[in-house]
Amino acid sequence: MSKHHDSRSRATLDCRLMQGGDRMLFHDYGKVYARYLAPFVSNSFSSELVLVELGILRGTGLAIWCDLFKAGRVIGLDIDLGYFNANVENLKNLGAFIDNMPELHYFDQYENNNEYLGKILGSDKINIFIDDGVHDSEAIMNTMKCVVPYLSDRFVYFVEDNKWVHSRIRQSYPDFTVARYGRFTVVTGNSG
Repeated sequence: MSKHHDSRSRATLDCRLMQGGDRMLFHDYGKVYARYLAPFVSNSFSSELVLVELGILRGTGLAIWCDLFKAGRVIGLDIDLGYFNANVENLKNLGAFIDNMPELHYFDQYENNNEYLGKILGSDKINIFIDDGVHDSEAIMNTMKCVVPYLSDRFVYFVEDNKWVHSRIRQSYPDFTVARYGRFTVVTGNSG
């Protein structure tokens, strides 16, 4: 990946104070996550589970997922891996990544990432996808278009911090179940 297609300026990115870690406390998404992740946590296929988080920032989400899915494959995607790399030792000192270390990959949500994602995944399919990247509808829909071919028959796809995109997802993917919880959209599928 050579060129950034994210049109936000460096000043815009810097002034947003990208810290991460807001999903459970500030936005109160915890109960929704717990509801939709419960079948995956209690399922015996946890060693085959693939979870991808887009928009990893400082890595607090990855720390949670690696702890929750100790035997699963956890993949972190971001346009700037520097935030994570600057914080990973802090997270390790706090007890993160003892049993599972995530894979990290550069990812620009405005690019066509179909083939690139296929190379990352190999023969694996995604069970859980978390989009906490660029929160505008164009980026979310472009990402989803790239990810859908790689979803497992049974999956959950979370989209954080956008209260409008649920209707576009519902229209574009009528075979999926789409639930909206304020600024949080959850997409599920189960054809297996």
